[in-house]
Amino acid sequence: MSETKKITIKGINDDDTLDLNPNDGNINVKKKDYVQIEIGKNSGVASIDGFTDDSTNSIFSDPPSSTNNWKGQIDENAAPGTYEDYTISVTASSSNQRIDFDPRITVNK
Repeated sequence: MSETKKITIKGINDDDTLDLNPNDGNINVKKKDYVQIEIGKNSGVASIDGFTDDSTNSIFSDPPSSTNNWKGQIDENAAPGTYEDYTISVTASSSNQRIDFDPRITVNK
């Protein structure tokens, strides 16, 4: 059975990185799980502007969209141990500054 694994943007750190929950946005997933990234209340983030796949491996069957509640599904053929490095681009609400952050999604089973 698939689950939705949520990553919440809690805020912007002093060094212009994102405060992500859980585990700095580095998560483990199973085949057919969904990954959802959402903006937390009072996070200082106005919008999620993009998702860039920085890997040679694509683990998503349903590519994520660039919306404020970003969601994508893990491919049922993704091999265990496969991971995807990606960059989340957001805009800060106070300054319209663009911030990029690069967590990792890893397939467990």
